[in-house]
Amino acid sequence: MDKRKKMIRYQIPCSALKRLSVTKHACLSGNVVRFYSNTAAKLDGQLEQHEGACPFAGNHSKEKKEVKPYSSIPGPKGYPLIGDALEFFKHSQNSQAYFEKLVKEYGEVVKFELLGANNVILSNPIYVKEVAQQDEGRFYVKGFRQVKLDENMIMAPVEMKPDENWQDVRSLFNIAMRPDLSESISLPQLTQLNSGFMNCLIEHLKKTENIQSTMNQIQDEDFKKSIANSPVFQIVNPTQFISRYTFNAVSKVFLGANFYDKSLILPFDRDLFVKDALRFLDIGTRTVFDIPFFKYLRRKDYLELKTLYVSIIERCKMCINLFTESNPSGMPRLKELIEEKAKEYERGNEMATITLSSFLLAGVDITARVMAITMYRIAHETKYQEKLYEELVKVFGEPSIDEITNGNLLITAEQFKKLKFCRNFIDESMRLNHVIDTSSLRVLSKDLEIAGYKIPKGSFVHFFESPKYSEKFIPHSMEFIPERYEKSHECRPINNYVHNPFGLGARKCPGSRVATTEILFSLINIVRHFRLVHENPNEFPKMETDQSMFYIDMNKNPVYFIPRDHVKPLLSNQ
Repeated sequence: MDKRKKMIRYQIPCSALKRLSVTKHACLSGNVVRFYSNTAAKLDGQLEQHEGACPFAGNHSKEKKEVKPYSSIPGPKGYPLIGDALEFFKHSQNSQAYFEKLVKEYGEVVKFELLGANNVILSNPIYVKEVAQQDEGRFYVKGFRQVKLDENMIMAPVEMKPDENWQDVRSLFNIAMRPDLSESISLPQLTQLNSGFMNCLIEHLKKTENIQSTMNQIQDEDFKKSIANSPVFQIVNPTQFISRYTFNAVSKVFLGANFYDKSLILPFDRDLFVKDALRFLDIGTRTVFDIPFFKYLRRKDYLELKTLYVSIIERCKMCINLFTESNPSGMPRLKELIEEKAKEYERGNEMATITLSSFLLAGVDITARVMAITMYRIAHETKYQEKLYEELVKVFGEPSIDEITNGNLLITAEQFKKLKFCRNFIDESMRLNHVIDTSSLRVLSKDLEIAGYKIPKGSFVHFFESPKYSEKFIPHSMEFIPERYEKSHECRPINNYVHNPFGLGARKCPGSRVATTEILFSLINIVRHFRLVHENPNEFPKMETDQSMFYIDMNKNPVYFIPRDHVKPLLSNQ
C-alpha cells in the first residue's frame, strides 16, 4: 500500500488541546494544531519551536521567553566589513545555490552578512507568515534603477526605494490582477490564440525515429501501449516556439494584437527582442545584492545592462504605438484601462508606457521558463497526463482537428473554472520545480521578533521555498502529488505560505493572473492533441543554474510529441 494512504491527518482547535496530551507530532497553522499519525520523527519538537502561537503548545508557563539578539542567529561568521561577500559572489550567477547551502547547514533561520547588510533566510512557512503579515518592506533592483536615473525615465515599482511614491505606478500594474478583468479581458483575448499556438507548434515539429531507448524506459504499460506504432515528433527550436507564445499572449491581453496573424508585422525582430530581454533580466536580477557603486565598479556589465534596457523600452514603445489608434481584436483590452488610470498622475503617459513595456519585457522570460518546465512535467507524469486529458474531455468534449485548423476551441469563463485538476497540476509543477527558491524578499521597515530572535530594521529577509527542506510542512514534499491542494487531502500544505511562486503581498507579481492563464492554456492545447514523453522518462531533467533563475535546457533534454489519432492526418507530411 502507498505509504501516503496510511497517514491520517488531524486538525484540532487550540482550545481543545487543553484536554489532550499532545507534545509532538504537530505543527501549528493559525488557530489550529495539525498532526499526523506517522510523522512523529519528522515533526518532533515543532510545538516547542512554535511556542507562543498556541497557548496550550509545549510548555504552559506564562513566562515570556527571552528574545535572543540578531547576533545569536545561526550562520557563517564571515569577514569584517565584507561579511560573506566572497562566498556569495562565488555564486553570483545564481544566488539560490548559496541560499540552499546555508539552509542545509544551519536550519530554518539563517543569517549572513553582505557588505554591511544584515540578511536572514527563513525556510519555515510559519515564520514566513509572521513576517509577511507584519512588514511589507520593499527592496529595489539597483541596476534597473540606475539606468532609469541616468535616462530620466519613469521607474517601475521594483526600481523604487521604500520611501518613494511607488504606489501610483503600482496602481497601474495592479489593473492586470483584477479578477473581474481576468474573466472579461484576459480570458477572451487569450482563447483566440489557441489555434495559432497549435499551428505554431506543428510548424516546429520534426519527425524522428531514433527514440527506441526512450520507449524502452517507459514503465507505464498502459501509456506505452497507447503510443505504440504512432509517429513521434521532436520540437525544433523549442525556445523560439515558447517565447513566441508568451510574447503573443502579453501582446494580445494588453494591446489586442494577435501576432500569429501574419498580416501584423512588428517593426523589429521578435526573436532578438526575446534574446535581449532574457539577457537584460539575468544581469539586472543579479544586481539586487550587487556591490555598492555597481555602475562604476562593474562598468562593463552596467553599460551592457543600460544599452539593453534603453533598446528594449524603445522597441516596446514601437509595439505599443502600432496599436494606439487601433485595436485589432475588437474586444476590450488592458491598454485603455491602464491609460485611463494614468491620467490621474503627472507624467501619466510615460507611466502607462512603462507599465505596458514592463509586462511585455517580463512576460517573455519568466512565464516561458515556467511553461517549459510544465511541459516536461506533463511528459514525465504519464499517469497524470491521461488524467489531465480526461478532465479536458469532460469539460470541452472530444478534441477535433477543427480546433487547430478553424480555431474552434474558444474557452469560456464557466469552462475555465471547471479545470480543477489542471490547475492543481500546474501548482504542483511550480512547487517542485520553480524558477527561483526565494520568490519573495522583505527589507524590514521596523524591528521584528521572529522565531525567538530580534531581527533589526533594515535587514533583508528572504523567504526560501524548496521541496528538499519542506517535509515538515508538506508531507511527502519531494513527491509529485497534484491532489494535495484539495482541502481534505492528507498531504495538503500546513498553510498558504509554504509555496508562493508569484510572491506575497504588495510585491506579488502583477502579471500572475495573466501568466497562470497562459500556462493553463498551453497545457490544454498540448494535452488535448498530443501525448508527451521526454528522453529519460525515469528521471526528471536537471535544472540549470548558470542564470539568475532556474531553467531546463530543452536542447539537452528533448521532448517528444506523439499525436493523438485525430491529429495524425495533419502531420502526415511532416
